[in-house]
Amino acid sequence: MVKYADKSLSWNTITNTTEYKVLKNGKEVSKTTKPTFAVAEESYGKYQVIAVDANGVHSLASEPVIVVADNLITKYELENYASKSAESIKDFQEMDL
Repeated sequence: MVKYADKSLSWNTITNTTEYKVLKNGKEVSKTTKPTFAVAEESYGKYQVIAVDANGVHSLASEPVIVVADNLITKYELENYASKSAESIKDFQEMDL
């Protein structure tokens, strides 16, 4: 599983892997032997990783991880646009998407 934190992608080491291919928006952008990759957080990108073994056999691509620059994110507070509901709502929890 690929994770994004602190401007870097990371994943678990896979046994017998000689290199990892890093994809951005479906195209290879880098090869590395380490289970990390620094990401320039300047735009939008969908990242995936493929492991390659000594025989050149490729794994399936990882699940995509989306990285978005903070200046591209727009948050809308719904209470600024919708009227208050007449319904009683219990056990409401906010979610970070």
